[in-house]
Amino acid sequence: MRVLYKEFGLTARDAAEITADVVEIIKRRMNDEDAIRFLKSKYDGNKLHFAILMVGRLIGMSFAIQDVEKAKAIIADFS
Repeated sequence: MRVLYKEFGLTARDAAEITADVVEIIKRRMNDEDAIRFLKSKYDGNKLHFAILMVGRLIGMSFAIQDVEKAKAIIADFS
């Protein structure tokens, strides 16, 4: 099994920097539009894709852990 950031052609340092920014987004409780603007101002290409994927996964997991109904709604979005 390969590490996700390597699938995007990123280094561990890239992944760490992006992770710090994702934590900042969550800490500030940014809405989707602000989070995307923030990430687009710092990244492009695969770094941006990795960052957006990471935000989505973390927030989705957080909702799923907090509330079963939210987890069902997230799954329904992808059905």
